[in-house]
Amino acid sequence: MGEVYRADDLRLDQRVALKFLSPALESEPAARQRLLAEVRHARTVSHPNVCRVYDIGEHDGRCFFTMEFIDGED
Repeated sequence: MGEVYRADDLRLDQRVALKFLSPALESEPAARQRLLAEVRHARTVSHPNVCRVYDIGEHDGRCFFTMEFIDGED
């Protein structure tokens, strides 16, 4: 459904992960709604084995959300 990148939050001086919708899905309204639902549901989960989801945004027409960066293997 998406692509995940490591990034640096320059305002808060923290490393984060950004999850973007894949370019093939960007134009599908249903995919955008699934991304919003994923964020909505993920923000209700609090567990040591689940990364925290911070925020949702858009850049150059691409939807993404930010989440806790956890260093490790794919």
